[in-house]
Amino acid sequence: QVWKAKVADDDVEELLSVRPAAIAEAKRLCPVLVRAELVRASDGVWLDVLTWSAPDGEEQLMARAGEFDALHRMHGLLEGAEQVGRGEVASSA
Repeated sequence: QVWKAKVADDDVEELLSVRPAAIAEAKRLCPVLVRAELVRASDGVWLDVLTWSAPDGEEQLMARAGEFDALHRMHGLLEGAEQVGRGEVASSA
């Protein structure tokens, strides 16, 4: 699953600071989250690439949204987040 969002230059440091806690929180709440990779694309655009071990992983995580803390802080730094792709990992190196 690939998400795209803008991050203001002034928020990058905070994003990178809260990210580890947010991902740890997500994995604790939803163990089917296998991996989350953050990619700085260009001009303030970032990609969040999430790998789930179950096809409904996102739904499982969002069912626990009332328990989010670090995830809410992280999401507050992402402007205009939109899902741009979803597929199956065919190969990984």
